Amino acid sequence: MATSTKADVVIYNEEYFSGIIEVVEQYADDVNTQSNGAVNYVTESLKGDFEKRSFWDLSTGVTDRDPTDVTDVTPTGLSQSELISPKMNMRIGPFQATLDQFRKLGETPETMSFVLGQQMGAEIAVEWLNRGLTAATACLSKAAGTQSDITGETADADKVISSKALNRTLGLMGDRRNRVVAWVMHSSAFTDLTEGQIVDKLQGNSDVIMYGGITASLGLPVLVTDSQALYDVDPAGDSTNASEAYILGLTEDAVRMIESEDRAIELDTVLGKANILRILQGEMALTVRMKGFSYNGSASPNLAAIGTSSNWDSVFTDIKSGPGVMLKCRTAGSL
Repeated sequence: MATSTKADVVIYNEEYFSGIIEVVEQYADDVNTQSNGAVNYVTESLKGDFEKRSFWDLSTGVTDRDPTDVTDVTPTGLSQSELISPKMNMRIGPFQATLDQFRKLGETPETMSFVLGQQMGAEIAVEWLNRGLTAATACLSKAAGTQSDITGETADADKVISSKALNRTLGLMGDRRNRVVAWVMHSSAFTDLTEGQIVDKLQGNSDVIMYGGITASLGLPVLVTDSQALYDVDPAGDSTNASEAYILGLTEDAVRMIESEDRAIELDTVLGKANILRILQGEMALTVRMKGFSYNGSASPNLAAIGTSSNWDSVFTDIKSGPGVMLKCRTAGSL
């Protein structure tokens, strides 16, 4: 009896792959634009488990000079520091379905392959953003002088995000507050900010919000995403405290998500079963680069590892040169 082989079945890898590429690129463009360049998706082939970059560690080298002094001067030595970014290895699937499922939907395999690719593309893009923001929250939680924490304020209203709190957070950057190019926050925090401005009736703002749909954010664009990295429903781990939100004020290129290896997507047909099966599996790698921070953890970290503050070292001595600042607050609905 003749046996069917893979060559006898049409496999639509190209349509599936095209669907993923289309959605990922659209999402990447949207995030890059909405974050004003603070959060970036890029593609760059990187070997090994880590991306390593070095830079000169220069102390202040400008001092007073006496034009009449001819004594010897001791030179200051130059040293280099290293920035290490971890590569995260990820798998897609495997997913399995019968060929009969596609036929019953009344769609061609080509169309279904493209639609499934689009769905998976959206999930990939969201997952990349979540991983990048997880690293950002971990780094800004650790670095000294980068946090404004209002969760301990006496009045409940003062524990929630406000224009005043955002301004105080920007103030952590001192005379370099203009380096912050965008806010990134959870939708619950953005809702609290908008509602607070309506209730407080800030001069001109409440009318603009009610009729123009614009929430004041100190002149900076706001990237709103419901990433788990920006919201903790149980920060104490014992249900005793209200939910916390983490608002990131990021500088240019603060977080860079690099697809650092060629993405592999394989769609295969399995015969010899009661029904013909289609099985899909893929592999990819994402390198997360944090501005001014070096990763000290083990190779191939998972989400929990890059979200652990102790796995990151702040390399820049001045926070004004780093990824930005963070506001830690409560959410109004949990108070």
